Amino acid sequence: PITREEFAEVAVNFYEIVTGKKAEPHPTEKFIDCTNPEVLKARNLGIVYGVGGDKFLPKDYLLRQQMAAMITRTLTACFETITPDFIANDVKGVADFKDQDGFLAYGIEPAKFMAKYKITVGDGKGNFGPNDTCTREQAVMFLLRSYLYKDQFN
Repeated sequence: PITREEFAEVAVNFYEIVTGKKAEPHPTEKFIDCTNPEVLKARNLGIVYGVGGDKFLPKDYLLRQQMAAMITRTLTACFETITPDFIANDVKGVADFKDQDGFLAYGIEPAKFMAKYKITVGDGKGNFGPNDTCTREQAVMFLLRSYLYKDQFN
């Protein structure tokens, strides 16, 4: 499994490669449980927000719904045309997942966006596995697909 901290590092690296811009740590917002500058860069880019109480839980394993949200936020940071409103409108009409009751509200639209563009389709049986952990391989593969398929949604 990949940790939340490790994924934030990969997402920042993705952003810098795709945009050619150098990410900077957030100037004022910090997490009480994480001082990693890459995580603070991800916070500044709007890729991560933490879990409340000024905590990030960097060593926790990344859940698939968190991964979907962080990937769509990474795309929003990279591409001007991909906004939260664009994603919300773009997924209207996408079928619900069989396990959609297991999602927190923030993860549904990002997961549907990823399914619509076949960045990930879940288990192939209509389930996304929102609370399953995401592996390192999946995280990198989903970011790569996001980049390779960008012309479909950008």
